[in-house]
Amino acid sequence: TSNTARQYGYSISPEDGVTVGGTAEVLHSDAATNLVKTWTADARGYVPGLGARHVVALRGGVGISDGEPIAARFFHLGGATANTSVVSFDRDAFSLLRGFPSDAFAGTRVAIVNADYRFPLARPQRGAGTLPLFLHTLHAAVFADAGHAWTDDFDIRRRLADDIRNLR
Repeated sequence: TSNTARQYGYSISPEDGVTVGGTAEVLHSDAATNLVKTWTADARGYVPGLGARHVVALRGGVGISDGEPIAARFFHLGGATANTSVVSFDRDAFSLLRGFPSDAFAGTRVAIVNADYRFPLARPQRGAGTLPLFLHTLHAAVFADAGHAWTDDFDIRRRLADDIRNLR
C-alpha cells in the first residue's frame, strides 16, 4: 500500500492525494489439484473541488481469481457500503455499486469505477442540551458508479448484445 491522501480538521473525507494498494494470494489445498491465484489492485485519488472542503474522489479497482473452480475466490458487487481498505482479501473488496442490493453480482473477475463529488452543506456543531446527541457536519455527494463481475472471458460485444436482447 501507499497513501499520500490527507484529511484535515474540517474535512468531510480525504481531500488531496492518492491511496493505492494491491494483493496477491496463492492457495493450494487438498480440495484443489491446481493452485488458485488471486490478484487485486485498488487506486483512489482525491483532488480539491470548486469550493473550500469540496472533494472530487475517484476510485478504480480490479480483481482476478484463476485456478480450481472449487477453491477460486468470488468477488461480490452491489450495495452502498464501501470497503475502506485498498488491501482487502474479503469477497466485498470491490462491493461499492450503489443502486443495487448487496451482493447483487458475483464472479471470479471484477472491475469497478466510482466517482464522487463531495461537499459540505453546514457545520452546526451543536448538541441538544445535555443529551448525548451532537450534530457536527452535514454534507452531500453526487456520485456515479460502474462495475462488472464475471466468471468467463469478458467480451464487450457479446455483453452489449445480451443487454440489448434483455431490454426487448
